[in-house]
Amino acid sequence: MKLNAFISLLAVCLLFYADIAAACSPASQGWDRRIRVRADCSFTRAGEGEFGLGEGSPAIDLGNDLVAQAVRFGSGCSFSETLHLIDCAEQNQLSLHGQNPVDPGEPAIAGSFTTSVEKILMPEGPIDLYAITSLEGAREMAREHNVTVSDDALEQIQRLSGRNRYDLFCGCERFYPEHSQ
Repeated sequence: MKLNAFISLLAVCLLFYADIAAACSPASQGWDRRIRVRADCSFTRAGEGEFGLGEGSPAIDLGNDLVAQAVRFGSGCSFSETLHLIDCAEQNQLSLHGQNPVDPGEPAIAGSFTTSVEKILMPEGPIDLYAITSLEGAREMAREHNVTVSDDALEQIQRLSGRNRYDLFCGCERFYPEHSQ
């Protein structure tokens, strides 16, 4: 179980935690393609967000009917990452918003804006993903560490083009089918 959790976390790291310089590549083409969703709930080409198209990591089972999934909108030098936490039993969610990975005193890339989930999760950040046992506990942990939270992801997803919306509850269907809508 611990090995599977480690492998899942490693997959999230590999997908999202590229060095900023490496991330400053040209934006991908494919603005009008339909979303592509895989069996592990990861996806590409979600509807356009503030910084471009969205992509999601594989959903991770945290136990206690909780699922996590990191989502990134944008590419190149400007992107925004969010960690969605979903309570499958309650059909509720909480989003933890990434923080700017540029450390004070380090030069930033002109014209770039990034928020990274890496900077809020251990080992780089203060939040231990596997210590989360409830959405309220996650909210309190985020508050203690000045991490921005929101609970309006469903409304935000509804603003995306219908054919390019992602399913926030895909991980629930995968890990907790008894709670699927």
